[in-house]
Amino acid sequence: MSNKKPVDISDLVSCGFVKEQFDELVEQHKNLPLPQDDSIIEDKPEDIKVDKPLFDYIWDKTESIGKTFEEGRRNAFIFYFSRQTNRFGLPLDFVIEELDKKVSIRKHSKHLIRLESEYKLYPQQHGIYNKPNSVPEVEEEQPSYETPIIDKEVIKKLPKIFQDIAGMYNKFERERDVAIFGLLTILSGAIHNVIVIHRNKTFYPRLFFVISAGFASGKGVLDDMRRLGEGIHYYLKDKARKAWAEYEQELIEYKQKIKDGESAEKPVEPILPTFFIPVDASAAAFKLKFAKAGGKATMLETESDTMSSVLSQDWAGKGYSLILRKSWQHEAIDFLRLGLDEEIINPQLSMIVAGTPKTVVEMIPSAENGLFSRVGYYSYEVEPELDDETFGYSKWKENEDRFLKYSNQILKLYQELEKQQELGNKIIFHWEKGMQKKMKKVFKDWLDQYKAIVGNEGAKIVFRIGVMATRIAGILSVLRMIEENQGLTLDELFGKKDTNKEIWITCSQIDFENTVHIIDIIRQHTFNIYENLPQEEAKQRKTKKSATLKFFNALPKRFPRKNAVKVGAEHDVAERTVGKYLKLLLDKGLLDKDNKGNYWKTNENEK
Repeated sequence: MSNKKPVDISDLVSCGFVKEQFDELVEQHKNLPLPQDDSIIEDKPEDIKVDKPLFDYIWDKTESIGKTFEEGRRNAFIFYFSRQTNRFGLPLDFVIEELDKKVSIRKHSKHLIRLESEYKLYPQQHGIYNKPNSVPEVEEEQPSYETPIIDKEVIKKLPKIFQDIAGMYNKFERERDVAIFGLLTILSGAIHNVIVIHRNKTFYPRLFFVISAGFASGKGVLDDMRRLGEGIHYYLKDKARKAWAEYEQELIEYKQKIKDGESAEKPVEPILPTFFIPVDASAAAFKLKFAKAGGKATMLETESDTMSSVLSQDWAGKGYSLILRKSWQHEAIDFLRLGLDEEIINPQLSMIVAGTPKTVVEMIPSAENGLFSRVGYYSYEVEPELDDETFGYSKWKENEDRFLKYSNQILKLYQELEKQQELGNKIIFHWEKGMQKKMKKVFKDWLDQYKAIVGNEGAKIVFRIGVMATRIAGILSVLRMIEENQGLTLDELFGKKDTNKEIWITCSQIDFENTVHIIDIIRQHTFNIYENLPQEEAKQRKTKKSATLKFFNALPKRFPRKNAVKVGAEHDVAERTVGKYLKLLLDKGLLDKDNKGNYWKTNENEK
């Protein structure tokens, strides 16, 4: 055998080769491992459940990943296609005949040679998919490619109203999670006389969520969650109606006095409070309605295309985006429209919007849009299915009674907080020092990870997820405070005659753990959305960072290198590129490894 360095397989394609070299090449390559830039179809013949010949299956699979037998792309197609037909054990003569029918392969001599060379240079790979255990089993932890769900054991530890609402949707985990995020949003609007302290600044429990899922996926559960806020909504509408009636009467009396020549002070138009505020409006109309409501409202929309239709208009889109961004951090909103000089001094807005992935992208088209990092996301894919309750009615009355009960319960909480607000009393949530340190450790790990892979954009998202964490902890702690005081009203907690009093509360250990779990779910889903959003900066830089992040997130906590290769194949990442990603992640300190080729995530290992 010659001592010459084996010729790279790509040389055969780009330069051709002399026939006399062929036997030597076969000898050199027949026991070599697969080329480093290899990518494979993971399906084994017994796993293929399609009613078509195996040749056509491989053809379709190859085209599905963007490799087609077109001018300028034929080399990549044959390089990949021939590798699959060899491994599936299709005879070379048969493949040539079938390819000749499809693309006249005999007229493309260079590509025909490449096809033949795959079989002759890698005979040990022929039919490998038909052999037992030919595809390595994943060792240790199986990597998951689905977005995570809220752990049912965590739900059992949440305040009782969360447990009760989740129990209504325990058949479908995704519906249950959407219900929890919907309830969090409603409560973030209902708990209006509560301050949460974050970075020594005043925030309120207001949350922004976007649910991204396909048709018939359960996101319509948000319509049910809307009903939980209807008690407050109609209570406030009645207050607004009475206030407006009084104002109109005062206005009539004022005009009569002016007509009679008497001096009089013109009545001030009252605040018209509302809980829900409609989404389907221009930015100017929305701002005016928001201002007249006193700058406090909740947006709940089950179809994000309603939201994206107004956000996509330049004249309205910029205004809407500005309202949402300023409301998230309670910055004053000034505007002058049609002679009306309006100002929303301390806007407090809650929002949850659901829609398909396409409409979500239309709503927030760029990861560099300032709105993106202010929103917590939950995204998933499910197969639409019918269950036993699709045409049923047995639980209708029970569910109606439950929604009424919980709506009244939330209304009562709102009214008690309202009374305390009138007295000048307030509840203030803060992290106690021990939990500050624990939370800092959690977020430092995430910050290091995303700064290393994504850069400053990832860091910005992590910082704002931190604000969400404080808000969620505040909501859970208020509910826990009421539960643990054995049903005492807020009057009894504050003291019925007390005024200008502050009740400082902090997080219990159980709600600290609940908050960390929920915010970790939000983090993973948010970066899942981030990876798939277009960015306004150079595509190449974005693609590289997002691809590395997606690969890193898909890796299990501990894994051998071959499992990393499998993860790469699942995400169309070539083995050579997997090696580059692993080296980058090692250099960044996000992975560590031993001398046996086993890797682990450093942050996970520390935890």
